[in-house]
Amino acid sequence: MLRAIIVEDDTLFAAILQKKITAFLPNVQIITICNDSKEALLVIPELKPDIVFLDVEMPEMNGFELLNHLPNISFEIIFITAYTEFAYKAFKYAAVDFIVKPCDEKELIIAIEKIEKKKNNLPSMPKPLLTKIALPTADGSLFVNVVDIIRAESDKNYTTIYLQNKEKILISKALGVIEELLQGNNFYRIHHSHLINLNHLKQYVRSDGGYVLLADGAQVPVSRAKKDDFLHLINN
Repeated sequence: MLRAIIVEDDTLFAAILQKKITAFLPNVQIITICNDSKEALLVIPELKPDIVFLDVEMPEMNGFELLNHLPNISFEIIFITAYTEFAYKAFKYAAVDFIVKPCDEKELIIAIEKIEKKKNNLPSMPKPLLTKIALPTADGSLFVNVVDIIRAESDKNYTTIYLQNKEKILISKALGVIEELLQGNNFYRIHHSHLINLNHLKQYVRSDGGYVLLADGAQVPVSRAKKDDFLHLINN
């Protein structure tokens, strides 16, 4: 049984969330609900939960500030909020998942499955560690399935994300930031300007200095500095 705490200043939504967890996640026990961050700051170290369902935007101290004030984070974090613009930052806190209100029960189930696999030391593949990624756009955040990302290409402080459906998304983040966020999800930076999803790799071609062919037909060069490591990776 996984012991969990809900930290949510909206008492009505906290009650609804508790009902959903009770109904759809019989292996999760809600041991208490904290309606503000100051209360949570005292309760979490005392009760030592396995999971914290954490709202982001709360008065006096938001969810990120709460985490920064805790002496030790020994629990899994599931952010649940109405503010999609916080998604990118949430994943930087090693959150298991980021669920947008009103909170779909299927997303709750998937988040708990990730935690159970982690606790049981089961391999996360073929599912990636992240099921989706939040890409910052001018209008907020765009949620994209990680498995749909074929590659990412940098242009100074901007990065273009290429998806399976031929869509291209330009974001104002450096490629290194995206690389860090996708670490452990079978992505590899084969060039200072290119990050590829190895699940979409079709062929390596030795001619012309070495390049790869990807599922969308793109030809991406392999840098000299990365070539030996890359060949070792794909041949083992």
